[in-house]
Amino acid sequence: MEIRFTFDISVDDKRENAVGVERYQANGHIRDDWRYTRSEGQWCATFIPDRETEVTGNRIRYKVTTAFTDSNGRRYEAKEVLSDTFDIDTKRPTLVGTPTIDNPNLTSANQVTTITFAFHERINQTTFTTDDLTIAPGRGTLENLRTTDNGMTWRVDLRAPVNLAPNTDAKGLQIGVNMSGLSDIAGNAGAFGDAIHLVTYNIDTKPPDSTIVVTPNPVTKNNRQVTVTITFDEAVTGFTVDNIDFSNANVTPYGSNRIGALNSSADGRCGHRGCHQHHQPAQPRYHP
Repeated sequence: MEIRFTFDISVDDKRENAVGVERYQANGHIRDDWRYTRSEGQWCATFIPDRETEVTGNRIRYKVTTAFTDSNGRRYEAKEVLSDTFDIDTKRPTLVGTPTIDNPNLTSANQVTTITFAFHERINQTTFTTDDLTIAPGRGTLENLRTTDNGMTWRVDLRAPVNLAPNTDAKGLQIGVNMSGLSDIAGNAGAFGDAIHLVTYNIDTKPPDSTIVVTPNPVTKNNRQVTVTITFDEAVTGFTVDNIDFSNANVTPYGSNRIGALNSSADGRCGHRGCHQHHQPAQPRYHP
């Protein structure tokens, strides 16, 4: 950035010996490359702002340290003048907070969920597009990128593939942002490098499968209590006793309820139920 000091009359280069210019309340330094333009009465130099800085209200001070008389006999009194304030923004845009996804589990073709994320400052809306976002090929599309507050907070829709194959089970899919493809209002581009992770999602159209174990097995007339363990290949929700078919297990004779409580494991994959046998029980069946 070039800084200029303009005088109301032409001054000669002898003035340089008495002029002091400071970065007063400014975040940067002044390069020692002063140039004088006699016709315009201007002293010029270059101000170098600090890197990775965002500061408002910066000022530069011009100071005549002692009174002097130039070669034309003009008298200059000691004085001090402050520049107008100016802002410095050399900081690259960065993500802030924790990005969120409304529903990280896509279970049907063309299903849509929304991702929300934010930057520490406003982003130039003409430089930031869905091309700056990353997604695994064939694992959905990103669309309708928009800002909710003029450039700081952004939302984008994630759409599941239109042609989603049955029994698809893709876990831990990631969406990221290439920061180098966008810039802030001041023109600072984001950092170069690998895409920054935003959120993780899953595509799952595969029904849960299960195995059933009866303990003890075989069951004899001496076994008054039998434990049925149902283990799924993934965590499930909404699993209740109504999903277990005991019609061929001989555990509820004469209409009396002799089936114990259903207990599930912490990871949601295993269910246990105690039963009192009536006769030799057959294998109970799970139905969704």
